[in-house]
Amino acid sequence: MQSLDTHSVATILPAAAASLGVAPLDLNLAIAGYFAGAAAFLPVSGWCADRFGARRVFQCAIIGFVLGSLVCCLATNAVILIAGRVIQGVAGSGLLPIGRLVLIRTSEPSELVQRLTWLTVPPLLGPLVGPALAGTLATYAHWRVAFLIAVPLGALGYVLIRRHIPDVKDSGRPPLDVPGALLAGAGLSAAVTGLGRLASEGLTPLTAALLALAVVCVAGYAWHARRSERPILDFRLARIPTFNAGVVGGVPFRLSAGAEPFLYAMLFQVSLGMSAALSGALVAASSLGALAMKTAGPRLIRRFGFRRLLLSNGLVCAALGAVPALFTKELAIGVIASVLLARGFFRSLQLTALNALTYADPPADRVSAASSLAATVQQLAQALSIGAAAALIGVAAAIVPDAPSRDAVAAAFLVLSMVSLLSLPIVARLPANAGAAISGARPE
Repeated sequence: MQSLDTHSVATILPAAAASLGVAPLDLNLAIAGYFAGAAAFLPVSGWCADRFGARRVFQCAIIGFVLGSLVCCLATNAVILIAGRVIQGVAGSGLLPIGRLVLIRTSEPSELVQRLTWLTVPPLLGPLVGPALAGTLATYAHWRVAFLIAVPLGALGYVLIRRHIPDVKDSGRPPLDVPGALLAGAGLSAAVTGLGRLASEGLTPLTAALLALAVVCVAGYAWHARRSERPILDFRLARIPTFNAGVVGGVPFRLSAGAEPFLYAMLFQVSLGMSAALSGALVAASSLGALAMKTAGPRLIRRFGFRRLLLSNGLVCAALGAVPALFTKELAIGVIASVLLARGFFRSLQLTALNALTYADPPADRVSAASSLAATVQQLAQALSIGAAAALIGVAAAIVPDAPSRDAVAAAFLVLSMVSLLSLPIVARLPANAGAAISGARPE
């Protein structure tokens, strides 16, 4: 449900923008708003699951997500649409992170890579089906209908949670770090919103105020966290090399990967003039590649180990991420689909390895904190990726005003593919046997 909605939004943005009377680039705030809401509440998601039970929080999140989807469906202007996306983001902060937490706590170390790999298969149906379905609805029905998909799926999810999700709790959980939660939530939300507005509207007084608030809150949280025994976001976990490589080292790569749905929509629909239906079908090819990786991923990690695989595959991902900069109207659809298929395979392999490496070594009593911190950083990186992509397109168009719009989007693809390479030096510092307890890789 969450993945279908998230990957549908980028595809229907041009149609929604035309209907609501705003520029397509301005509606990047509908994507950033989701991540702003998620960023505000992700820091406390793990604590809530421990305190109130994973099943109960999961159910509340499902209900909230459906309500947010209905707000988006009924939106009469861009502000209401963005507000609905914020509600979805708040609810979404309690979905995948808590599901991952339940899985980690009920798995043996030797099973973790395999289970984390298959955990991402249902969400892959989102990018596989979502863009094509949303594009078809936007072309032949109405973009609003795409938000109604969450209603039946939410009802089914609610029933499945009641039947199958164990009510995992941690009775020894310390009290909520309220000052830390307020500072972290406000700072992350202000940062995401401010950067989104900066990309779409430039440096307005409101944008400057949001960015200033973000700086003050983040600095205040950093001061607070050093003095708290159990801060809500414990950055001391970054002292664990594998956690640091999976979370901090993964940020540059996630900035590149997270921007792709938005960039594909801008390239295919706005620059190359394709229909929303064709654009969605092409993006689905990338998801097919990601789905094909799921059977091969654990075997490749076991064969090569985390360090070697992340370094070599990172180079392949950067090269494939830059190729869409060469797409033109004259290029055969089959060639474009093939590139996206390969990119989806190798991108998914990199993300699977980074996710699994993150949970290789945190101690059992810090798994919840590790899950909250990792989810927060990942969501923040994905949110910033949309703003960064929109900003890069705007900057490229401003530098060369007479250049075709395709060239501005191509510049964003090239820059973000180079940014993804910044992950590699952090991974390179890992020992060759990093994460061997969960990868099953034999030492050389």
